[in-house]
Amino acid sequence: MVVTAVAVLAGWWWSNRFLNVAPDNIDALDAPAATLPENMKSRDDYSSMPSATMAFLPIIVPIVLICLSSVANFPSAPFGSGTLTDILVFIGNPLTALLIGLFLSSY
Repeated sequence: MVVTAVAVLAGWWWSNRFLNVAPDNIDALDAPAATLPENMKSRDDYSSMPSATMAFLPIIVPIVLICLSSVANFPSAPFGSGTLTDILVFIGNPLTALLIGLFLSSY
């Protein structure tokens, strides 16, 4: 609690310190491009941004695969004891599921 209180007070003091300070480059037409280093890309440099589905797919797919693997490993065998269960257990292994998520993120 003490550490949190110190951090909150420091943040509050810092934000109040610059509350009434005007930005230096308020008159610049392309201020973000002027302050951007040469080796960094801006949003205009990209042809298109991924959709929300493509952005969240590398996160959601490994979670779903790990959950399906956990369900397949239940003692009551909800998916049976055949090939489907073996495949779900294999691709639901955390390392395999995260590798699939890695491949999805590079797509």
